Amino acid sequence: MRYDGPLGALRRHYTRLTQSLNFAAYAARPALTALSGAGRTPPAHPPHHAMGLTFRNPIGIAAGFDRRGLLAPYRDRLGFGHIELGTLCRYPQPGAYPGISTLARLRRHPSSDCPLGINIGLNPGRNPAQAQADLLYCQRVAWRVADYLCLNLGNANARWLLQPEHEAELNDTLRALTDQQRRLSAVNGRAVPLVVKLVLDLERPDRLPALPPILPLLPTFGIAGVVLALDRGKPVTAEKIHAWRQRTWQDLACELTRQGRALLGADTALIVVGGIGSEQDIRHRLNAGADLVQVHNGLLHSRRTLLDSLAKPYG
Repeated sequence: MRYDGPLGALRRHYTRLTQSLNFAAYAARPALTALSGAGRTPPAHPPHHAMGLTFRNPIGIAAGFDRRGLLAPYRDRLGFGHIELGTLCRYPQPGAYPGISTLARLRRHPSSDCPLGINIGLNPGRNPAQAQADLLYCQRVAWRVADYLCLNLGNANARWLLQPEHEAELNDTLRALTDQQRRLSAVNGRAVPLVVKLVLDLERPDRLPALPPILPLLPTFGIAGVVLALDRGKPVTAEKIHAWRQRTWQDLACELTRQGRALLGADTALIVVGGIGSEQDIRHRLNAGADLVQVHNGLLHSRRTLLDSLAKPYG
């Protein structure tokens, strides 16, 4: 049955809400046992350091999995190294993106070793002036709770900024965000690194897509990290998930990771997401040059298997 209009939006919202809550219930069980004093196991992996932050391990939950911050209050109990909320836009977009006001109920946990990232983006149809104003507004609102901020240039509402004819607008926006970042840091006494998310559309395992021309320039704007998302398109199907198990797709992902690291240099954090279904996938991406690895669809389609494979090596 096809669901359109308000009914379709409600159904999609319910599905995402259920997925997040089911994962929270599953993932929190061993932590609740540990809190009672039984079964406590020290983390097997040394802490990771990137962007001036400390991560208990290099594995995080990508934006899009928990768009409304349902898991944020429990992130220290989930075992991951970080969690990224969003994408959050200035205005709510029914059935798609929550508004930035959803952060009002969250509090910052300065002693956490599981940093909280806030992924910010654009509503549809925003012109260059509106886009910059919206992103600056989201940066100010998210600053209160974020350990790092991620500017999402990969979704459909913001990809126009990456077109050559909008190069000047993108450069102005990046400068405005880093300028405001410095002012907020001076006023609040803490740094909140700024990260940019870029998406690579993968069509075939034997066709290597070109990395965005903006990638090697981002460090010159004061960008602390890049999230490089490898996307095989919507909808996410069982066939696509299964295809990621093939070595050709994993080799492609590792080659793009190596290229991204070479273009960024050693001082800018590289975070990769896409096609992660096992501990081996994570290890290969780290060996290819990633500082951090995010999981998303693997939690939905192979949740128990993936989590069990990560428990021993990453605590």
